[in-house]
Amino acid sequence: MGAQHIPDNRALAIQMASRYALPGADDIFISQFNQCLASADYAGAARVAVQSPSLRTIETINKFKALPPQPGQGQPILIYFTVLLENVTLNVDESLELCRPVLAQGRIAMVEDWINKNKLTMSD
Repeated sequence: MGAQHIPDNRALAIQMASRYALPGADDIFISQFNQCLASADYAGAARVAVQSPSLRTIETINKFKALPPQPGQGQPILIYFTVLLENVTLNVDESLELCRPVLAQGRIAMVEDWINKNKLTMSD
């Protein structure tokens, strides 16, 4: 990130840290994640979480649940899960937190579709 001669060096550093799972990169992701949340860029924060497995925790889910919706964006937790479903397979915590309210609404077909597309991690 200190290479000033590289245009957009921060974005490149984040991309390389994500791709190669570089040690010590968690601070970069956490900083970018918090910056996105502070500016109400919930989709951006979710995209950062996709790149950093250390952010894909129950604490992150609870942060999104606690956020107020922004005009024209919808519920932050739905934005989070939508971005994750588009990009990765949900881990156990994410799968449970997403499926509970969906099943409570009786939308079994939606969960079955996610299972068929390997978007959920199975658990007991």
